[in-house]
Amino acid sequence: MNPMRTFISLALVLSLMTSLSVQAELSRTDKLKAAYLFNFTKFLQWPDAEGRFAKAEIALCLDGNPEFFDFMQELVKGRKVGVKSLPVKIKPYQERVTCDVAFLVEEYPSLKQSDTPVLLVSDMSNSSVEPSIAFYVIDHKLRFEIDFDAVSDLNLTISSELLKLSRRKSRE
Repeated sequence: MNPMRTFISLALVLSLMTSLSVQAELSRTDKLKAAYLFNFTKFLQWPDAEGRFAKAEIALCLDGNPEFFDFMQELVKGRKVGVKSLPVKIKPYQERVTCDVAFLVEEYPSLKQSDTPVLLVSDMSNSSVEPSIAFYVIDHKLRFEIDFDAVSDLNLTISSELLKLSRRKSRE
């Protein structure tokens, strides 16, 4: 399926979800961030060299807003991603559980020194922690930027379709 259509379809589904009680409490931008986060897990491939990185699930860890956390749990419920059809599990970042993807809205300086490969997604500007994927808004539209080198350092494979939708971060 065309990834652009997937993103657009998911955004439309999110806008039509009236059964969720948290919907009224979340902004349209937060709902789109949730859709992007889920879709990132679909277009990234984690290493599986000699079973060392074999996964039973993709752990997406969140900090901050409990309504966003609940919304993400509902969004991924029963869905599987990737070639191996892995479930996506939403976990609180505060518990310091093992994460494959971490969406941070607060600063965590210790994350930078972590040996565990974590795809960091954030919309923080002027942060001490450099995200692999950063959300930004331009012309009132939510977009994202991928630091290709940071993602490569994590030994993740990015779908070319995801790269087409992003802005590539330039290293200085």
